[in-house]
Amino acid sequence: MAFRFGVVPALPTDTESMRKGTRSYCKTATVGFNLYDNEKKLRLQTTYETRAEAEYVCQRHNMERLQIVYSERKAPFGRLAPNRINSASRRISV
Repeated sequence: MAFRFGVVPALPTDTESMRKGTRSYCKTATVGFNLYDNEKKLRLQTTYETRAEAEYVCQRHNMERLQIVYSERKAPFGRLAPNRINSASRRISV
């Protein structure tokens, strides 16, 4: 089973640019790490300074996701925790 969230390096930001003749050079700086949502195929906006911090938050998000999936499987059909939509009933109503 693939996890929903993963850690990726943040996109570098332009810090300054210099021109030498007809060429332009741009210095970039990495700003840390982002979480990547594999389901929605996008980066989350929060940036973390260290990879360890990003890994910790990533594991926490994945564990929360697994607990939701586990509780949906364990609950009888049509009886879920409040604010949770049963994926089976969603498929039937569509």
